[in-house]
Amino acid sequence: MAEEERPLSRKPRHRQSRGRGLRKTTGCITCRRRHVKCDELRPHCHRCNKGGQTCIYADKRPEPSGRIENRSSEAISDPPPAPIRQPIPPWQTSPEQTHYSKSLLENGCPGSVETPNFQRHPSTTSANGFALGNQATAPLDTAAQQVISVSSQPTFNVAITRWFDMLVGDSAFENGFADFDIGMDEPNNFGTPREQDRMGVPYMEPYNSTPTTAALDSASPSSSSPQLIERSAPGLDRSAIAEKSKWQTPEAIELLPYEQLIFRNFVQRTSHWIDLFDLTQSFSTFVPHLAMRNIGLMKAILALSARHISLNPGIIPEQTHDRNDALQYYNETLHYLSKAMQYDTYKTSLELLATALIVSTYEMLDGSGKDWERHLQGVFWIQRSQVIHGDSKGLKQAVWWAWLQQDVWAAFREKRKTFTFWKPTRRFDDMNPYELAARSVYVIAKVVNYCSREETEAEDISLRIERADQLQAMLDEWELYLTTEFTMLPFKTGEEEEEEEEEAFEPIWIHPPAFGVALQLHYSARLLLLLNKPSRGGFGGYLEQSRLISKFVNNICGIAMTLTDHASSVMCSQCLYIAGMCIQDVRRRETVLKMLDACRQRTGWPILSLGEELQTFWKTSETMPNG
Repeated sequence: MAEEERPLSRKPRHRQSRGRGLRKTTGCITCRRRHVKCDELRPHCHRCNKGGQTCIYADKRPEPSGRIENRSSEAISDPPPAPIRQPIPPWQTSPEQTHYSKSLLENGCPGSVETPNFQRHPSTTSANGFALGNQATAPLDTAAQQVISVSSQPTFNVAITRWFDMLVGDSAFENGFADFDIGMDEPNNFGTPREQDRMGVPYMEPYNSTPTTAALDSASPSSSSPQLIERSAPGLDRSAIAEKSKWQTPEAIELLPYEQLIFRNFVQRTSHWIDLFDLTQSFSTFVPHLAMRNIGLMKAILALSARHISLNPGIIPEQTHDRNDALQYYNETLHYLSKAMQYDTYKTSLELLATALIVSTYEMLDGSGKDWERHLQGVFWIQRSQVIHGDSKGLKQAVWWAWLQQDVWAAFREKRKTFTFWKPTRRFDDMNPYELAARSVYVIAKVVNYCSREETEAEDISLRIERADQLQAMLDEWELYLTTEFTMLPFKTGEEEEEEEEEAFEPIWIHPPAFGVALQLHYSARLLLLLNKPSRGGFGGYLEQSRLISKFVNNICGIAMTLTDHASSVMCSQCLYIAGMCIQDVRRRETVLKMLDACRQRTGWPILSLGEELQTFWKTSETMPNG
């Protein structure tokens, strides 16, 4: 059968440049990652079957041969096919959304980040607004309207495929469990038994159900609330309901007893890291309910929570867990994704967005380094292909802010710019306290961009000073609009053993903890900006800089002394590290190290202690000539 699909004769064609047209976009992902030819046999290609490799296809329907070779010329000579219009939720056509779409077309990708290949893909050049990039020939309003109203399927297809391509390239999956059976005949059988006792669990059985008449007839109630819309049934779109039934379970997933403990740990602890600035607490309230009907999301949750428990054995002392348990759930997540990505409704689903963010959090907790960096960029591609940003509302907005929190720290560590280039349009005076707190993440992202290697190496000092003044004004404006919830409350420990810490830093109690972390991020941004902007010189300038550094450090560490909850520990430790770099007093250094260790004991993050890294930094700075 495979021989009949191949062309009988090869037509002579001009060899294209290596930049376009030569990379094969069909075939299984395993062969593409290994850069070998794939015969595209289903369900297992010949190479994977012969070598005992896991054979995964990202798309159910491969493109006919010959189309890829001539795609470049087709995109130029022939008009693009008529785009398919899809219904779009009401909040996607908000003014913020329109402005963001325009900013995509005006600015393109940040200079420090390589433009993703899907933006330059010839097949999406004229059919999708994102691929128009900086073209000046198309009117701006028309192009922005295309971004909103025209289907972006070519873009998100490529974005999600590239993200999954990075997933299967991880060593955890490549060296995973060879006895997994993913070559199932039924497309909606995504189950892979973790151990023998799981074979009797109902949710691991194949699902061949079709939606009932009652389910098809149930329409979503009319509402303008994003939270109500995304939590309601898919409405009257019968085709969407039928397709979703193939990757959703008809009944709630039944967990094994020890898995219930792992799941509860996510709901009660790990999810709060992600929900820190989310007033609706989406990942501890909404996402667990989504996972009860989606195997891939459930396995991603179990992977993240199991890894957290393996780093904190005291959480469930009666049950032993190690990294292999988390790896097994992680690989099961990938197997589910390999099957579910053939459905368009899944590619734009809330379940996929939540799964991608949780996988990225797993990489962060696991200390994967470059793997985490790649997944952050992959989540960025997925969000950009669907025009998701900080004002998207609902779970999409929650995912965006949680992703930005991770990207800010990764960018700071790598001395690069953050991936996002979204420009918010809402004013500070139009925000509630939680929205103001979340905006502190965006502000420090701008400061991290200013401190990136790309901008610090700029030769124009006057432009650097001007840019620093603009960021200073942004920080001042944010602080000006803070509400009374951000002010200090009286705090007294009353414990003698903490007198030493009280002498080192005066405790500053801000409640709730999210607002305290927001202020920590604010002072960290001020500290980084002060250390990286060109100095105006003079002894007076030196004294003023020293005074401000001491003030910012005291505020960051004073707030950290009162933050003892799990939710704030990750970002609090990041701010402590930034402040600790500027501390010279021995006693204060010891206090910072104790607080970093306390944060690490609560979360298990990071794998390599920030305290030990800070000690190495202090030793190195003291031996430097200008240290």
